Amino acid sequence: MTAAPPQPDFKHIYVAILRCRTYCDWPPSGRFISGAYYEPVTLANGQQICLSVHVATYGPRARPEMSPARPLTPAEGPIVWRGHIGVGFPLGFQIVKAPQDSIEVVLNYEPPYEGDIDIQLHIGSEVALPTDQLTTVASQVCSSALAYMNLAVGDLATPVAPVQVRELVGSGWKFLSTVSLAVRAREPIALESAAEFVERFAESRVALSPVEARALDVAARRYLTSQTETDPVDRYCDLWESCEFATMFERAKGGKVGRIAQALATHLTSSRRPIAKARVETLLDIHELYDARGRIVHEAIDAPDEFERKTQLLEAIAAELLRFRFKLPFNERGPIPARLSDASPRPTTEQS
Repeated sequence: MTAAPPQPDFKHIYVAILRCRTYCDWPPSGRFISGAYYEPVTLANGQQICLSVHVATYGPRARPEMSPARPLTPAEGPIVWRGHIGVGFPLGFQIVKAPQDSIEVVLNYEPPYEGDIDIQLHIGSEVALPTDQLTTVASQVCSSALAYMNLAVGDLATPVAPVQVRELVGSGWKFLSTVSLAVRAREPIALESAAEFVERFAESRVALSPVEARALDVAARRYLTSQTETDPVDRYCDLWESCEFATMFERAKGGKVGRIAQALATHLTSSRRPIAKARVETLLDIHELYDARGRIVHEAIDAPDEFERKTQLLEAIAAELLRFRFKLPFNERGPIPARLSDASPRPTTEQS
């Protein structure tokens, strides 16, 4: 391990905290600290950070399987936001609201609970660090430290709050927690629509072969788990797998990318938006989405370029592929039509 200058020499001090609940009995009110080292994973701009790993323990919790943990006093440990908001509609890592709604987001910070521990990264830097990049790297390091700890001591510790970064400013700390808000219309469901969808689902189901039904079931399950997934990488992989399974029996050149493009082209054409398969590949950046998935899976890249934009596009594609398999019409009010706006509807003779 490469030694690093002691933390007090740095001009900018940060602390990242991953709060976890434990199952095993840890020594109460303890702090266990590693030596300082230069972290091998760098920020997106290539900058390396110096840190030391701290594990802080708090009050014990007797028989965790028998009684709920109680909060301790703020004097016993740093307060953190445990990820709960009393308003809005929580869905995975974001809060959903209707366009006409105004909501007041309040992050309630809480002290440690009985049986909690912190994995903390004390970070020093000579220059100010971009907090979004710092949070990404801190999440990676804390996750590895938690897995290592569980394997080393046989615990079942799990996070109870998102990784949170705070910066030392003067004699106090600046909190850097963020919340993602998503705006989506809240539609009324008509009685006739509810009755119709039940009957049409059964009709679409009975037309499937056993292997097609299993593939569609997996595609639907992956799509549902992506909606509540709190890890952005896992969410992306769930969405891509949903696309793969939804097009498992599609016949097209070009492998997985070709199958997805062909299914979307057929879906659009059947919904009176005739378009060529090659045009779909280009306009929806399907090759880029596939490359991003490859970097995640094969190169362990947690945040490929424009990851948020690609995730949003992949979610829209997965939804349309499921609509296609369920024999639902193309969603004209979804995000895909805007990307296809420069493709004038025209018949195509492309064969795949």
